[in-house]
Order: sequence, then structure tokens, then C-alpha cells
Amino acid sequence: QVERGSILILESLDRLSRQQVFTALNLFSSIISAGVEIVTLADGQHYTPENVNDIGQLLFSLISMSRSHEESAIKSRRSQSSWEKRLQIATEFKIPATGQSPHWLKLSEDKKRFIVKEECAEIVRLIFKQSIAGVGRRKIASDLNEKGVKPFGKRASKWHTSYIARVLSSRSIIGEYQPKKAGEPIGEPISDYYPTIVSENDFCRAQASQQ
Repeated sequence: QVERGSILILESLDRLSRQQVFTALNLFSSIISAGVEIVTLADGQHYTPENVNDIGQLLFSLISMSRSHEESAIKSRRSQSSWEKRLQIATEFKIPATGQSPHWLKLSEDKKRFIVKEECAEIVRLIFKQSIAGVGRRKIASDLNEKGVKPFGKRASKWHTSYIARVLSSRSIIGEYQPKKAGEPIGEPISDYYPTIVSENDFCRAQASQQ
């Protein structure tokens, strides 16, 4: 879609890719082979289909890509190490590893514990009470909407069955935290991490009533 003779302008070559050198080189060469030139502003380099065959120019490109990948890898290792230390502290001392929390909780000012937002917690307890009584999720959502109960979240306009289901199945309600990375669970859940909103017995009863 990009015409031959076009020029791709980058701040530096490491903005093209932070992947492994040969993967980045493949992307670099495919752009050049398509007749698109690359200019890097930081070092004034100008890569074209003609001069890229210059071994010196190519070596310069490889060094830049290698440095970029190594810097990215170092940052990734440091980030992973930092996250593992925070999880260890969270497991041993129950100190929050992250500021993220369910809507019925908030992080304290000193960032060392979570505080229950009672107004929201009461809604959660009401949802569980109705579920235990045998009221279906659709009916629970409908009742909350009819009563004008404000839904959790800034963008939410009303209660939905799917969110009621998420609340009823969230083990954070009984104080459990499941660390995740890129949306996928990592490691074992941490118990007693959050303040408990309902008892574990009521949590199990609510699950059973919805089956």
C-alpha cells in the first residue's frame, strides 16, 4: 500500500522494532526490499536499497537493533523482578501489590491496605442475599435498575446480567487475589489479601443457588 520511493522517518532505528535481531532485521529488510527508504533522525542515517548492501552500513544497522533488543530485555527482566518482589510482599504481609481493586474497595492513602466502600459493599451483599434466596441474575439486575441503584464503574449506565454473574463469581469478595499477567493467571491465589465482604459460606451458597 505504500508506494516505492516513499521514506519512513524514525527517531532512531530502535523505534522500528525491539524484537530479537534477526526478527527485526527481517522487518527492516522487507521495508527496504519494498522500495521504501528509512531515515533515522538521531544519527542521520539514510538506508536505501542501494546503500544497504554496504557491509559497514548493514553492520551499523545490526548493532543498533541488537542494542535496542538488549535494552528492552533488561527492562523486561527488571519489571519482572519488581513484580515478583511485590507479589512476595503481598503474600507475606498482605500489602497491596497494585492499586487496582474491585469497585467496592479503594486503596488507603498510605497505599498499605484496602478500605471497604460501604455503600458499594452493601449492594454486593444485597446481590448475594438475593442469589441465596433463589433470585436469578436477570431478576437481580432488573430489580437494581428499577430501584435506581447506581451501577459500579464510571461508564456503566445500568446493571447487566453479565456483571451480576461476575460479582457472584468473584473470589475477591472473600478476600482472595489472583495475580495476573496479560490477563492470564500467574502463580497461586493470595488469600486474605482483600477485606472480606461476605462469608465464604454465603459465597458458596450463592454459587450453588445459581446452578
